[in-house]
Amino acid sequence: MIITPNFVFLQMPRTGSTFCGEMIMDTIPEAVRYEEPPGRSKHNYRKDIPRECKNLTIAGVKRDHFELIESWACLGIWQTRHIDAEGVNRRIDFNEWYGRVKKQFNVDTGLVRAVYAEMFGSDTFFIDFADLNRSLYDFLKSYGYDNKKILARSPVNVNEKKFKSIPLSMVNKIIRAEA
Repeated sequence: MIITPNFVFLQMPRTGSTFCGEMIMDTIPEAVRYEEPPGRSKHNYRKDIPRECKNLTIAGVKRDHFELIESWACLGIWQTRHIDAEGVNRRIDFNEWYGRVKKQFNVDTGLVRAVYAEMFGSDTFFIDFADLNRSLYDFLKSYGYDNKKILARSPVNVNEKKFKSIPLSMVNKIIRAEA
């Protein structure tokens, strides 16, 4: 999460928010990274916003739901280690990860919608992933910040170069469940 004098920027994985966060930090001298609770890294939820900042505009990046699911799946997001019910830190498979996330958000379908709702709430300003540079530039310009480097720089961490090879059936399963 990045807190500025005018808005709070929440970062969702695989949406281009790393690029946006870097550009916000580069553009707004008063911007600060807020990582609370400790260990959560940069991916905080609306509920984690400090009380004194709750009146600020909430901003984030909106990516097409199916592209986001495909990106999550191809990245192998479920292959990280998870703590199970007995407190054991272990790797889980795709089906277990998907089931856990659906249970966490209490949904059978519409997982991405549920994640966005939990993370951002309903009154968030979304920067458009499809035109990330221009959308971010226009958003910051609306607050008086003009950094033309945003328009010239290639977004980081939004391509598929890091993706692991996975069976297409896994991606299709998620997309069918979302539709």
